Amino acid sequence: MAKKEKKKMGKIEIAFTIFSLIFLIGFSCFYVYRMFYYKNKLAPKNSDGKEIVLLSNKLKENTVSTGDGLYDDNSIYVYKGKEVNNYIKLSNMLFRIVKINKDNTIEIVLDQEINKLMYDQEKLDYKESDLNKYLNDIFYNNIKNDSLIKGTYCTDKITDANKITCNEIETDYVKLLSISDYLNSKNNNESYLNNNQKTWLINNNEENIWIVNNGELSLSKSSELQKVKPVLTLDNLTEFNEGNGSIE
Repeated sequence: MAKKEKKKMGKIEIAFTIFSLIFLIGFSCFYVYRMFYYKNKLAPKNSDGKEIVLLSNKLKENTVSTGDGLYDDNSIYVYKGKEVNNYIKLSNMLFRIVKINKDNTIEIVLDQEINKLMYDQEKLDYKESDLNKYLNDIFYNNIKNDSLIKGTYCTDKITDANKITCNEIETDYVKLLSISDYLNSKNNNESYLNNNQKTWLINNNEENIWIVNNGELSLSKSSELQKVKPVLTLDNLTEFNEGNGSIE
């Protein structure tokens, strides 16, 4: 019985086979790379091989739906109420965590007001004010932390605190609380941001600057002296070290 001759592969078949092998190897390498990429992204590790816990993720583990605490407000996590464990130390200064933004950056405000300062002799826009220059040129330079980034804030003129818009945006390393920040921090009309002082806010109404006056919103001339509570922004890779947010 005669043996069947093996059919030799043509040049096109050989090229197709080689191409298929290269494609399969490349495809496999790509998905192996993606697997390790997302594994490291979702569960990053430090130089010692220990898993890094991001501060934003740690904070989100303790949300509430009633009472004082951290609320999920359309993917922006906001601390509300008087008795909240949202303390954090930075450069030996005590801050309070205000909120976690959608991009997981974290906004913090100094717990105790600094000296009474003038907003500006005449200017109403925070970006151009003397207070901005002081906070970003002097106060900021005394803080040593690589996690700080520029924070955004709205510059719309607000004539009615019940009708807040945000169409114009600026950025700075140090800003102030906004009307929205203060109103959103309230639970049963109480807020950890109320220290029974007169404190500058970042908004104006074309004639005066908004302030928190013993727990209520009010207006002040820019040339008057009011307390100042600087606001900083931590980047979304800020790591959790230890603690439960209490003042101890």
